[in-house]
Amino acid sequence: MKTSFLIILVFISQWTFSQSQNWSKDDRNSIFNEFMNLLSEYNNISNDQKESISLCCLEEITKKYNKDDFKSKIDIEIKRIQQATITQCATNIGVDLSNIKVEKKQEQKSTTELKLSGFKKEDFEGVWNFEFGTYTFYSVDGEFKINTLPIKM
Repeated sequence: MKTSFLIILVFISQWTFSQSQNWSKDDRNSIFNEFMNLLSEYNNISNDQKESISLCCLEEITKKYNKDDFKSKIDIEIKRIQQATITQCATNIGVDLSNIKVEKKQEQKSTTELKLSGFKKEDFEGVWNFEFGTYTFYSVDGEFKINTLPIKM
């Protein structure tokens, strides 16, 4: 009686342990969607390529890691695993993501430069009233000047 109870207990614990190691359909959908979101920053690849890379990444992650091991990793570990897997899978289907990222960085740099150069000193010429006084900004022979008239209290 005791041995049969012990065997049943061991069988149930093994079954429970193995169940927690399996990737469910929801887990797999979640991983696929995470990779699709990560790939959304790459505007120069088609949606079919993004799906192919995401499916490859899903397969690699679920094959290489069991569910509990992957879920126990910290954010930086997961991020690095994801980036390495994306690079590997993109290479497997013949997509070079490094060129696409460089183009994107250059676009961001151009946009930043436009934002920074949006105002010129001449745009501030005139009289400005603040709670601490009146400020007059003006240009003389290409040199920008300021004149302050503090409020008397």
